Formats: sequence, C-alpha cells, structure tokens
Amino acid sequence: GYSDERSMTETIFTEPRRRMAVLAVILFASILLFASARRDEFAAMTEIIAPGSRETPATGPRRIPPPPDIKAESYLVRLISENEPLLKRRENKPLPPASIAKLLTALIAREELGRDERIEISASAKAVGEKQSPAPVGEIFRRDEAIRLALIESANDAAAALAEAVGRRRGGFSPQHRLKIFQVLLAERAAQIGLESSRFQNPTGIDEKGQKIGKI
Repeated sequence: GYSDERSMTETIFTEPRRRMAVLAVILFASILLFASARRDEFAAMTEIIAPGSRETPATGPRRIPPPPDIKAESYLVRLISENEPLLKRRENKPLPPASIAKLLTALIAREELGRDERIEISASAKAVGEKQSPAPVGEIFRRDEAIRLALIESANDAAAALAEAVGRRRGGFSPQHRLKIFQVLLAERAAQIGLESSRFQNPTGIDEKGQKIGKI
C-alpha cells in the first residue's frame, strides 16, 4: 500500500546519497594522504642542513644532490632578502656588459624622459649596427615603445635613439654630443646602483675597449 511505496521511494533516494557520502569520505582521505606525502617530500628537499652535515634529525642520512651544471663563465645567484649567494662562480671577474647596458639605458630613459616623449630612430642610431629593429630611419616611437624594442628585441638602434633623446633633453647639439652626455649619465647611475667598478662606454652594450661589468 502507501507505506510500501513510501519505503521504496526513500530507498531509491537514500542509496545514491549513501554512495556519494562514502565516495566523498574516500576522496577526502586520499587527498589527506597525498598532501601528507607531498609535505614530507617538500620538507626533505628544503630542510636546512648544517655545513658539512649529511643528515638531519627528521630524515637521517640522505644524499645531497650535486649543484646544477651551469655553462656560464661567471654568475652569482642569490635571494633578494639574503646576503649570502646560493650559487657563484667567478662573480668578480670583469666581463663585457652586453645587454646589461641596455637595462641601464632603459632605466635612465624612464627617469629622464616623459611617457609621451618622441623617440626618433635617427641615421646615427641606425648606424650603430649589429642587431636592429625593423623600423626605418625617421620613424617615431613613444618612450616605452622604444624601451620595449631595446629590451625585448635587443634592438641597438632603439637603445641608441633613447640615449640620443636623453642627451638632447640635456642640451646635446649633435648625435655625438648627446651620446657623450649620456655616457656620463651611465657612469653616474651605475655608481648609484652599486656598479662603481663597471665601465659603460655606450648605451647598447656592444663590445668596446674599456667597457666592462666589474664587481657586483
């Protein structure tokens, strides 16, 4: 009668709920076990070890992985918040600055020029050579557009054009004079950010006698 139909209806709706509850408990337990295993693995990887020690109270003896095989001639890796480097090799060896000069050029351009400053790719900027942007002589860019060309595309003509624009704002009357002014600014700004022993001769980083990155 009515009670039998009601009982059957309750069974039909209750059984799936029970199955779902059981599945939820199993899934939750699995997540807890996986999270615990990953936490232990991470702790083993990141646990601080005293110099010269190869074991910790938590993990006992364990193999310390060798340092990564880095092909760079000179490098220094450290956390911004720490003084001690994580990795280093010939970190004080003087080397050509390469595109580090472009980074410094971009920094000075951001400080000296307005966002809407017109940056022209001049014939002298185009004559710098090596890697260049596809922009023709006479093309105009805004400051940040020229900076993107210099940094992302590593375009020497864009870096030279930025330097000329800064030199012109500082009173330079010719491309050569403007670059001389910018060279002085490179030296001053490098010293301010801790690169006192470095020498920048141009805004592009193209190899030039006397140009180097020194002790950092």
